[in-house]
Amino acid sequence: AYGQLINPHFALPIIGHFWVYEYITELIAWATGIGIVALIGIRQVTYRRNKRSRFAGSGMGKAYYVEFTIVLIVFCVIALRGLEGALSDETAWNRHFITTWFIAAMFKSMTLTQLENWIQIVATIKIVGSMAWFIVIASNLTMGVAWHRFLAPFNIFFRRNADGKSSLGALPPMMSHGEEINFEDPKEDDVFGQSDYKDYRFYGLQWSVGPTYMLTRGKNPNYTSQDVNTNRPFNYTQDPYGMLGVFAEIGLAHFPKKTSKLAKMLKTPLVSYYDWGVGFKLLGGGENTQIEQFDALGNSLYTNKGSSTFYNGYVYGRFALHKNIHLSKKYFFDNALGVNVDFRVLEGNKNHQLITPGSRFHEPLVAQLHYGLGFGIHPNRRFTIIPSVQVPIMGFYEWRKGCASLAWFSSNYLPIQAQVKFIYLFEKKVKGCAPARGNEEDKKRNEEFMQGQ
Repeated sequence: AYGQLINPHFALPIIGHFWVYEYITELIAWATGIGIVALIGIRQVTYRRNKRSRFAGSGMGKAYYVEFTIVLIVFCVIALRGLEGALSDETAWNRHFITTWFIAAMFKSMTLTQLENWIQIVATIKIVGSMAWFIVIASNLTMGVAWHRFLAPFNIFFRRNADGKSSLGALPPMMSHGEEINFEDPKEDDVFGQSDYKDYRFYGLQWSVGPTYMLTRGKNPNYTSQDVNTNRPFNYTQDPYGMLGVFAEIGLAHFPKKTSKLAKMLKTPLVSYYDWGVGFKLLGGGENTQIEQFDALGNSLYTNKGSSTFYNGYVYGRFALHKNIHLSKKYFFDNALGVNVDFRVLEGNKNHQLITPGSRFHEPLVAQLHYGLGFGIHPNRRFTIIPSVQVPIMGFYEWRKGCASLAWFSSNYLPIQAQVKFIYLFEKKVKGCAPARGNEEDKKRNEEFMQGQ
């Protein structure tokens, strides 16, 4: 994937086009995809039907994240294999694309430029997803659902009890308040996993991914000009259109610890949380142009048509304030107002098939004010999912009277993002010994003591 970012035709040296290696890659991808989908279904059915499971009350955020990451990587591997097949010189099913040729055949209708762009897009998603995974497990060294993949062989074969015997066998009993939990008749204050917001910090990792699209106003008006050589009038019309792109972002989300005096007076928080991130986005569009020239009597002499497309890549930083409107404890609307600063690192096509008056290209640096609207879901106390749409509402740089659109060729394009944001709160690290929790008799004695005071 790293090589394909630079050169979409890249393949690993020696083994990159060895059909056995290619087949094994596809086999592992398909088997992983089928396996993870089956496990997702089994876990959901088991979790929902068996409310007395030992995992009841535990946070599901880690499991959802692991499942999402595996599905994302499988999708990227299969998609890249299909795109590589479409980009190759192969014209029929062959041993190099044994299980993915049907996907490659669907992509064969795309142009060379489109294939190369989509390979870079999917490779970017694959890299960002993988790097986010490493960041998450490196930030959560006790994240057993991830680390067990590396530690399981050692835990299984080398772990021993105090008497030296192998620890293989039944799981140790689940404890709460220092006592074994009775699953047949649990106490009211028994804790099944982490169950309090106090177990988490007021900030956590946030990452977003999704498609981009350039909005246009449809056909531009007809323009009339004169040929400087023949002095004959001609009309020209530009018909801009948007193209799908992609973006990925990673950063942090922060939740205020204290409520301001103004928020207390209004009886509602002014800012539910704020977040920031850095990422990469790919924006694309195109323009169809028609030029019609006339003679001195106004009769049409000829009509010339042309079309050109472009894709620009940007690295960016973003900061936003969010206000949530809660529908229930689990669901809410998410309003966001923020700023983004983008810098163009991949410059798209500037050569239109037909050169027309008024062509201009925006500066590499872009600064905008944007608004976002989403629908938030809390699967549990630690994990949040927010599908949303983000659109720029004002442009600061380059300044064009506040216009947020980006100029390319002879048209303006407004970039919008449809995204899914994930927020995962960091766990608090306990310093020293965990607080002792007394039993019912201790609580009763404490109440009697306090009353005596």
